Amino acid sequence: MKLRSLLIIGFCLAAVGCTTVIVPPYNPPDPITVYVADRGRHSSLLVPNGEESVLIEYAYGEWKWFALRQNQWYRVGEALLVPSQGTLGRKKHVIDPQTDAWAAVEEIGCKRLQEITVSSAAAAILLATLEARYKEQIETQWYQPAHDLDFVQDDAAYHLLHNCNHAVADWLRAMGCQVRGFTFIADFIVRPTEQETERSFSSP
Repeated sequence: MKLRSLLIIGFCLAAVGCTTVIVPPYNPPDPITVYVADRGRHSSLLVPNGEESVLIEYAYGEWKWFALRQNQWYRVGEALLVPSQGTLGRKKHVIDPQTDAWAAVEEIGCKRLQEITVSSAAAAILLATLEARYKEQIETQWYQPAHDLDFVQDDAAYHLLHNCNHAVADWLRAMGCQVRGFTFIADFIVRPTEQETERSFSSP
């Protein structure tokens, strides 16, 4: 177990320098903006729910660590090495439409927000899927003030290769984005599609 733990630690350290690249879909129909929130080690996704100025935030993590706040240092190995109970975190944000980007970051409580344009239909389907997934476990709902999120248990197990950032990457792919990189940490960067790059170079 000691050797395995050392390998895992080395693997995690190697991943620290890996940036995850998000390439939004090119020219999506009926476009809408979704947001990836960088919260340090964790990331989450914010999606408009159709109401004016309302964003629904979803985050994924390990139930004990994230929802119950059992984040003692000696639980790191357990949380990473042993597949464990996953959790979905949820919060409704009402953002003033006049709020600028920096104020929104402060209001949501994250380090930065990455804007991504996708089709409204794809965003609506993903949001409906996550809402249904959340409601299926509503009897396990637990509010964690440290994150200001409501949590429920989730059927998807948490482990080294399926953490909060992997979940966000999967949600982005479901909306037609390309996601390139290891996605172990919340170091996301948005880049234009090749078509948009070519168009910008060819524009007079």
